[in-house]
Amino acid sequence: MALRSLYGTIYHQGTVYQASAYAVPFLLELVQQEEVQERESILSLLADLARGDAYHRQHMRIYTDEEKHDPSFQKQLEEEVFEVDCTHQAVKDGIPLYLELLAHQEVKIRTNAIYLLSYFRSEAAQLVPQLSTRFQYERDQGVYACLLYSVGILIKDQSVAYPDAFHLLEQSLEKGETDPIRVAAAMALIRTGSRSFSSRVLDVILEAIMHPETVENVYKELPWVEDGFLFEAVISLSQLPSSFHHSLVDPRLIDFLETVRAQDEETLDQIALDLALDLHSEMGLDPHF
Repeated sequence: MALRSLYGTIYHQGTVYQASAYAVPFLLELVQQEEVQERESILSLLADLARGDAYHRQHMRIYTDEEKHDPSFQKQLEEEVFEVDCTHQAVKDGIPLYLELLAHQEVKIRTNAIYLLSYFRSEAAQLVPQLSTRFQYERDQGVYACLLYSVGILIKDQSVAYPDAFHLLEQSLEKGETDPIRVAAAMALIRTGSRSFSSRVLDVILEAIMHPETVENVYKELPWVEDGFLFEAVISLSQLPSSFHHSLVDPRLIDFLETVRAQDEETLDQIALDLALDLHSEMGLDPHF
């Protein structure tokens, strides 16, 4: 199936279009057919569509205030946002199908279905219990890690309303059977936006950063790790509440961030630099390292 050509017409660099919502039922039909190849890739495309945005809204910074207040600009933006909402709703209509796929025999289909479900936070009351029940059946550590991460995203800023799910993340952090599972639990706890997790979160991520070979083989197969494990690790650390920086600071983290700054990876470098400056400031050190 020519998925690459579809990407160009219904999704491109974060933008969805008028045709996007109309394509979703066709994609859902394909996902239901066992004989169709690359179904995990179709689920990945559906996830992109679910998170897609309007072109003008994504690029607001490039327009002047005068352009933003122009009636024609406002009309175009309104139309684009409508297309985004229609596309998201069309993908959301497939939730019953994605839930069925949680028990599929193919690992990549399970992980991509789990990843896709994480984009429907408005349905957390339905999805969190469904995902939580899968932990007792799942034996693949990559799928287990994906479950943890998606639960963390779904309960973001509302972890108090889901104490059982939050406790499950904490248990996986402390008692997870493998490094990938413990790291996923640590990242998931950060994604919840909670301020009540322990310093063990930082310890687990730092250990994985120092010894990436313990997790990389699993993480390179996960749909939410688009730019490699180290990138995701730095993103997670950058999302730690600022109030944690002083109490959780560790010389290993500073050493790592300085190493990252020496690499030719612009986005990763900037994230690392911002985090390092915050940590240096908290420690009362000279930020010009």
